[in-house]
Amino acid sequence: MRSVFFKTLKVVSVHHPDNNMNEGDAMIKQFIHYYKPHKGLFFLDMIAATLIAMSDLIFPQITRKFINEIIPDRNLELMIRLSIAMAILYVVRFSLIIL
Repeated sequence: MRSVFFKTLKVVSVHHPDNNMNEGDAMIKQFIHYYKPHKGLFFLDMIAATLIAMSDLIFPQITRKFINEIIPDRNLELMIRLSIAMAILYVVRFSLIIL
């Protein structure tokens, strides 16, 4: 696998004077060619990465709500609900990482 990776880099980095494509375009074209048979897996990976990034943004928002509103108001019911929601979100987030 390692030799294939380095051969791929070597092919991509070669610049032909009569070729109008720059190196970035050639890399993208080769990337698309490589992932074409694995489109489903690629899109699943992109969706998982997006959901993980969104969950990384949600955790601080919920924590801020805890600190600024729920704890000062002593709203135990909402605290329990959000704690359960955060635990579920935490499990979902790390199960996406394992995928």
